[in-house]
Order: sequence, then structure tokens, then C-alpha cells
Amino acid sequence: MRNAIFPLALMLALSPPAVCATRDGAGPLPVSVSANGHYLITSDGKPFFWLADTAWELIHSTTREEAQYYLQSRAQEGFTVIQAVVLGEMDGLNKPAPDGLQPFADNDPARPNAAYFDRVDFIVSEAEKRGLYVALLPSWGDKITAPWGLGPRIFSNDNLPAARAYGRYLANRLRAHRNIIWMLGGDRPARLKGLNNASATKAGFAPDADWEPIWRAMAQGIKEGSVARPLISYHPSGGEASTSVVLPDAQWLDINGMQSGHGSGHDVPVWNWVARILPSAPPSRPSTWSQITKTIPSVPGRDGTRLMAISPTMMCASKATAPCLPAAPG
Repeated sequence: MRNAIFPLALMLALSPPAVCATRDGAGPLPVSVSANGHYLITSDGKPFFWLADTAWELIHSTTREEAQYYLQSRAQEGFTVIQAVVLGEMDGLNKPAPDGLQPFADNDPARPNAAYFDRVDFIVSEAEKRGLYVALLPSWGDKITAPWGLGPRIFSNDNLPAARAYGRYLANRLRAHRNIIWMLGGDRPARLKGLNNASATKAGFAPDADWEPIWRAMAQGIKEGSVARPLISYHPSGGEASTSVVLPDAQWLDINGMQSGHGSGHDVPVWNWVARILPSAPPSRPSTWSQITKTIPSVPGRDGTRLMAISPTMMCASKATAPCLPAAPG
């Protein structure tokens, strides 16, 4: 596990002066993509800077008190977004949460456990109280796609209505909150064609395997369950196969994603990826650098258990975000 690095923004375009986050009496204002497609804005038209901490196991592995402590800590440190997963990577379907809850009965997405999704609602609400947005992954990629992870895979191209229904259920369950930015993908490729993914080939998947229809169905369900138009990003696996390469024409995608946190994306000139994103064909989208590096978390776990991997992430966006960067350490 490497030491943490402090996020640095890539300033890529000219735009008006920024504020870091805008809120009213109800909490953070909704976020959308700017008219030119290069950065994010709050509903009052002010640029928004995405400075996120990835607490992937926040929902699945913490008590309510631990979650509150963590969120308060990150709010005080100046983060604007927390990235977390509903169906967690660490055996999130079969291993119960600290309160003994599992997301589904018999791992059937058509039979959600309302009490587990109360946990999701609670954490999103606690983040909202502290002015934090949640980049919420409905599922880690191993529940859907190749090529590694515990799974089990409960969504497939053979049961697209299940993915759509789950997206609809989750969005409807959280429809009262304005601080959610949806993130699909879960550290997995949306398709394999042209990627030469050795681990997928070793796992026995066809070189042209395509799981984008599953993510598209889930995105459609999220839209159907939401009050306002949802904002949807994608967290790909590490390497050059960012969404501007793999999903250039996905109409359901609002924010591009790339990752250099591990895998083939580790220690690479990521600025070349950003330069590739900007001149890409329409639709023009902002991009998140969804994992940079990992560090041991500052939040202690029960009995010394590590609860979450923490990765600083950022918005590769615009000069408008410069005033939102945290000051360099002493």
C-alpha cells in the first residue's frame, strides 16, 4: 500500500471564477454538467469542484457511529465528494454488514432487504447534513462483469430487466436526496473488444464480451426512479481504457472516468489521457480521475480491521475549480 499523495488539479479550460460548493437550507445544491460540457455546476450556475475520498466499504462495513465520524472528518478536511458502494466489493452480498443485514434475500435483486437500504439512506443523509455529495455506485463491478472478484454475478445480459429494476428501486429509495452523483462501473471494463485484457481472457471470457447493455439498463432504471435528471459517471478499471475510449457514444453517460490507482494505469502520464478526452467527439463531457492512489485510512476499524481503501480523486475540469483546491500542507 503506497503513501498518500495530495491531489493536484489539471486546469484545462477557461471559465468563470469558482466557488467550492453551494448549499441552501436543504443542503448541497444539485449538480449538473456545464453548457460546454467541460465542468460541473451547481443549480445556481456556479462551478463545482470534485475532490473526493473513496470510501468504497463505507456502506457495507461500518457502524452508523463509524460512518458519522468518518463523514465529519472528511467534511472538516475540505473534501466535497465521498465515493461509496451499495453492493460492496468485499463479499458485499454474502457477508452481513455490522448490524447483520444483507442487501437481498437469497441474493435475488428482486427481493431487496429494506433494512439494508435504510443503511444507504442513512449514510447519504449524514453526508448531506455535512455538505458532502456522494458518488454512489449501485454495485461493484464483480456483481456484473469480468474478470475478477468474489461476486456472485447477479446481473447479466440475460436478465437486463433485473438491472433496470434495481436501478429504479435504489433511485426511488433515495429520491429525496439532492447530493447523489451516480457512478457505474465499479472498477471493471464495460466491454472487452479492443482492450487485450489478459485477466479477462484468463478467466475464460470472450475477447469481444460486452456488458454495456447491463450498465445501460441500470442507468435507465436510475432515471426512471429519480425526481430530477440524474448525473451519471463511470469508474473504469485502471489503464488507458477510460470511458472516452470504451464508451464514447453512451448516451446515458454524463461524466467520463479514468483510473491510475492500480493495474495497468499505475504510475503513468495521465495528463495524456486528459488531453485525449478534451478533443474527443461529441458529446463533450467532464472527466473524473476516479482513483489516484491508495493509503491506509485514518478511521480506525473494529479490532484493527481496515474498513475502507481511501484514494484521493479529482475532477479534471477547468480553471474555474482552482480556488477550491486545498492549501498545500504546512
